[in-house]
Amino acid sequence: MGKAAKVVKIPVAWRRDVCDILDNHVDRVDMSQRVFDDWLSRTDCNDGVVFVYQLCAVLAEALRDDEIKGTKIDSVGNDYGEIWEFKFGQNEYGKISLRLTRKKNGTKRVYIYSAHIAERPYL
Repeated sequence: MGKAAKVVKIPVAWRRDVCDILDNHVDRVDMSQRVFDDWLSRTDCNDGVVFVYQLCAVLAEALRDDEIKGTKIDSVGNDYGEIWEFKFGQNEYGKISLRLTRKKNGTKRVYIYSAHIAERPYL
């Protein structure tokens, strides 16, 4: 049996960096096709660009909560970085993992790995 996931407050610096990108640099947000398809199907929006802005706004709102807790993920596949999963949303709770990458030139990007009905009982 594996080690139990440790749920802790998500670090302020990580949340601040991610929110800056979600709020101001949507062109630096990447997501899997599954995230795009799953969440687009749950909205009345039929414009993919508007949808991305809406999803980023919902995520940023959740990450502004100083009490938000999540679980740090060591890696997703071959991808290592500062990856967190947490619940978000008002009427429908979900799970999302974000990876903040730091490029050599200082550019930061966010990758949304998943966004779906919560699968993690510990969150």
